[in-house]
Amino acid sequence: MPTFLRQTKFKKGFTLTELLVVLLIVGLISSIAFANYRQGEKQFALQRSAVALSQNIRTAQNMSMGASSYQSFKGYGIYFNLSSPNSYILFADEGDGLYGTGDEEIETFWLEAGISLYSLSPGNPLSVAFFPPDPFTLINSDLNEDYASIVLTHDEGETETVSLNKVGLIEVE
Repeated sequence: MPTFLRQTKFKKGFTLTELLVVLLIVGLISSIAFANYRQGEKQFALQRSAVALSQNIRTAQNMSMGASSYQSFKGYGIYFNLSSPNSYILFADEGDGLYGTGDEEIETFWLEAGISLYSLSPGNPLSVAFFPPDPFTLINSDLNEDYASIVLTHDEGETETVSLNKVGLIEVE
């Protein structure tokens, strides 16, 4: 065998510099991905809360269509109050379209951690009630009110809006 072939040594492995560069790149990519994951998680929690709110409004509508009355109650509704920004109430309504004395609280729904009610339109507090058989929608007990919106926010300021109109169309924006 020729001598130049015997003297050639094949080096196997990586140098310390190459390993450090690879670890630096992997660490940088991981930190960027983790930061985006945390932000995406909060945005997803906000979206989940908005969808759950729209489903709970739809539940009140369905309960109203499903029964002509519940004991002495004539309809069902959802009540929001900014003084309690982490929850809202599903209630059986005695017929006035507002949550209050004489109404029965069916369930309190809690928003996810970090999510809260930000604003209510047409005002605070907000009651949305549905009466059979259509269901007929009453917003803050006002026959002339055509539209309601509930804005949710998370602790970093992004918002999602759930809106509904007098005919019962619910949208998550």
